[in-house]
Order: sequence, then structure tokens, then C-alpha cells
Amino acid sequence: MEQYAGFFDTLEELDLLLSAAPLRGKLGSARSVLAQVFVSRTEDDWAQAVAARVAGVDARIVVVGASTAGEICGGQVRSASNVLSLLLFHTAELHAVAYDCAPGQEAAVAARLAADLAAPAAAPLKGLLLLGTGTDLDTGLLLQALHGQAPGLPLFGGAAADSVQLGRTLVLHGQRVLDQGYVGVGLYGDDLEVLRQAYLGWEPMGKRMRATRASRFVIETIDDQPALDVYRHYLGIGDDDQLFLNAMEFPLLVERDGHLLARVPRHALPGGAIEYIGDVREGEELQFGYAHLDGIVERARGTQAAVRVFEPQAILLYSCNCRFFVMQQDVELELRPYETMAPTAGFFTYGEFCDLGHSSPLMTSTLLVVALREGPRDGVPALESDAVTTSRDVYARSHARILSRFQHFVRAIAEDLEHANRELQVLAEHDGLTGLANRRKLQSLVAVETERAQRYGQDFSVMVCDVDHFKRFNDTYGHEVGDEVLRQVAHALVRQVRGTDTVCRYGGEEFVVLLPHTGLDEALQCAERLRSAVAGLCEQPGHLLPCEVTMSFGVAGYPAHGLNEAALLAAADRALYGAKHAGRNRVCAAGLAP
Repeated sequence: MEQYAGFFDTLEELDLLLSAAPLRGKLGSARSVLAQVFVSRTEDDWAQAVAARVAGVDARIVVVGASTAGEICGGQVRSASNVLSLLLFHTAELHAVAYDCAPGQEAAVAARLAADLAAPAAAPLKGLLLLGTGTDLDTGLLLQALHGQAPGLPLFGGAAADSVQLGRTLVLHGQRVLDQGYVGVGLYGDDLEVLRQAYLGWEPMGKRMRATRASRFVIETIDDQPALDVYRHYLGIGDDDQLFLNAMEFPLLVERDGHLLARVPRHALPGGAIEYIGDVREGEELQFGYAHLDGIVERARGTQAAVRVFEPQAILLYSCNCRFFVMQQDVELELRPYETMAPTAGFFTYGEFCDLGHSSPLMTSTLLVVALREGPRDGVPALESDAVTTSRDVYARSHARILSRFQHFVRAIAEDLEHANRELQVLAEHDGLTGLANRRKLQSLVAVETERAQRYGQDFSVMVCDVDHFKRFNDTYGHEVGDEVLRQVAHALVRQVRGTDTVCRYGGEEFVVLLPHTGLDEALQCAERLRSAVAGLCEQPGHLLPCEVTMSFGVAGYPAHGLNEAALLAAADRALYGAKHAGRNRVCAAGLAP
């Protein structure tokens, strides 16, 4: 196979591309021809005129295309231009389909697409080129449904774009223009091989947050704050009609199915909610991301190496417009090496499509590289170019070099702050003497456990316990001995409970144990083990205790003795008082006689 590609700004320039002698000489011997036209203008008549010119060259040419936020060809990028890519296949067959799609019909279109491309040719399906309009449809839902219909489908492509206005976009099938819909091309062939490589290059920065109220494209609150307030606080971005332009270089990153996905804000909604390009699920953990230039270079090297070994005959590039916006002309440094391996063409998208094996999410801020070859490798991969091997070339422009160093500096500061915050969090939630969870941490754990128990109808129990006659240790032997008693008691309690249980120092000599998924009878048995373990401390070698230590226990269970933290702890405390009154060194259940 071969690829012929070039930029054009007028129909006359397009005619010159189509009449080139090398192309004319090869068309006759091709079994099938796929033309992709990437146009910067979104008027129907312009797109149809381009498609007509291309289709008029040869009746076998399958014409598809999309509007763009920028064009890629020959290792170069442009905006407000157009690209023609002609793929001439020697043995592969093509089957193209197009579907109008209104919002809400995405899953139904996915089912039709999977069925229509299942077996229209004798040869196996090796690739599915998919182009879709980029602003009004839930393409993430279509991709998810398509993955369910045909897991592992070798999918690639992108969402049509415009001049970064989030306005009308279009896709082409022949001279048919769709401003809400999808175009697919099945590539079939025994000898056809398709390699797909996608990488992000954006890395997380700042605190981890959570989408506390979200539905599909819309996040209403992040950490229970209006989403727009979070952008105001961290990025200084307010409620205006330029949210997309102001925030695209700092997408929210979410890890899903082992892959880091970027979610770019589209525009603000009333009440501080934000609509995104790409879905976000309620409860997912989020972080702001930034374009880490060193990371992009490293990922680019790995991808370029894989493509080089593949020995491609043609390369298609589908890159998010965010990369163009952030890296500007330096984006060529990422794309140019592929041109040393095979002719390249592509466009800047509003989203990239690539099945990842176990999922098929809508990706943004990603570069998707698609390498194609007919026949076996000849064992002589392209040489590694200087643009790939030397970071000096990659950072030839001073602003990119300065930005890279600044990013490194900010990232180091962010890591220092995150480490300090983790340490402060530990100090805020743990007792300094025993290392146990403190009262503050216990309150949050009991609240979580209560909510879980209410939702799933489960039991849990708490026990309140304290050291009998603890005052005598401080008064008779001194506070250092009293502290040692508390430490050894804490260790004895922790050794006797499960990993899912929590032992807390509630205050002074008083401890609380939280027992998830535990009924009252089982909790009483656990309390008896703890009581016995503490009573046996003086029998342990090297115990350093001047006399016997005992503890009394009060046990209460949810929901029998209370429906919230205060009620449960009060019930357990009353039971503890009963154990003390009955002579200490014993266990008492709430609501029962000691």
C-alpha cells in the first residue's frame, strides 16, 4: 500500500494534487482507494465540492472526511488549511457506512455499525476508521456500546472539530454531509496489518479531588463545591464564554480501567456546574493535569520506536486540538519523526477513538498514531531520526525549554506540599502516644460505617473500654509508667483485632474499637479476647509493667442500640459503666444486666 497526501487551500490546488503523475500512475493498479479529506471550513458546499473533486478522479475511491481544528501532513501542521490523504491498497477491501444520529440514538447507531461491518467482505476485518461529529453527541456512549457489541474491535479515528469555537462540525461520506452523525470505514484484508498507539502526556498535579455530583458530561460539584468554584480557586478561571479556551490546557484527569483519561471543560452551566467533552462518573477521583513536556517526549520516543519496528507504509495521526493549543508550533517536534518512517496525514480533533482491549473510552488531549502495512515486514525498519534521539532538538525553541523547566519546578513544589499534607493528615488523625486513630478519625469512620450499614442492611458493633484504676499508675509510679501502660494496652488491642477493625484512643485511658460487619454476639466474644489479652500483659517477658493491668468493656451494636455515632457510643459507655459497677475486668453488653 501507499499514501499520497498534501495540503491545499483552494480547489485548484486540490486539482494539482490529484493530477500528480506519481499518483495517476499508481491508481490503476490499486485494488481499493480510501480518501480522507480534512477541511477547516464547515460549510456544506465547500466540503461537497472537495469530495466531488476527489471522487471524480476514479469511481473506486471511497471518500470520507471531517472538519478540523488544525491539519497534519508531512510532519507539518497548519490551521485554516485542508489536507487530502489517499491510501492506495494493493489487496485490502473497503466498506463505508454513514449514519445520521440524534442525541440519545448513539447506542442504536453502535449496534447498526457493528452489524453492518461484521462480514461484508471475505477477508477479515483489520481496522475500523470511525469519524463522528464532535460537539452534540455522546460519542463515549457510542464507543462503550460498540465495545459491548464487538469487544476488541480494531477501532481508530477522531471527532470532527472546528476553529476551536465548539460550534458546528461535520463528517463526510462521499458528497453526503452530516452535522450530527458518524462515518465508518471497514478495512478488510488477509495481508493488511494495523498498529494503533495512543498516549496522553498530561500528568496530574495538585490535590486529589472527587466528583461528588456528576452525570455523564456534567460535573455539578467537586468535593461538594460547585465545579466552577474549583476552577476559580485553582486556576483563576471565572464564569465566562471562554471557559473552553481558558481551561483546555489544564484538563481534569481520571484513572479508569488502568488508563489515565483527560476531561476538558466545554462550558459553564447555571449554578456552577460544568459540561465536559467526555463523560465523568460520580465518585471518580480527579486531579488537574498539565502538559508535561518531558513526559510527552519520553512517551513519543516509545511510540516512535514501536511504529518504526512495525515498518509502516502509511501513518495516520489523530491529535487532540488541546495539544496544538498548548504546544503550538512545537507540536511538529512530536509529529515530524513519523514522516521519516512513512507518509503521514491527519487532523486535530475534539476527541480520539481507539479501542484499548478491555474498554473503548472517548479520549481527549491524546495523540493517536495509526500505522498501516500490507504484506510482511522486510526486516529493515526506518532509521531513528535526530529529531527523536536528541532532547536538544526537541527543545530547540526557547519557550518550550523554559516551560519544561518551570513545569519541573512547580511539580517538585507540588510533590513537597503533597508529602507535607500527607504527614499532617496522619498527625491530625492519629494519637501521638499510641499511634492509634484518634477521636476525630473515629467519628468519620463511624459515619461511613453507619451509611454503609443503612444502605446494605448490615450490622456493626462498637466497644468502649478503659484501663481499670489507671490513676494509680500515674500517682504511684509516675506519668512515664502511665504512658507505657497505655502503649502496651494499645498494642495488645491491635494484635487481637482484624485488619478491617479500628482501635482508637478516645481520650485519656479510654479506647474505642469499631467492628464492621459484626453482630453483637461476635463483638462480645471479641471483647472477651481483648480483656484476656490485656490481663495477660504482665505474664509477657519484658513487659516493664509494675503491676497487673486490667480493662473493662462495654459493647453496643447497630441498629439495636443506636442509629448514629452518638447513640451507639452512649449505649456502649453505659454498658462500660455497668462493667465497672460490677467489679471491673469484665465485659458488659448494652441493654443487658452485667
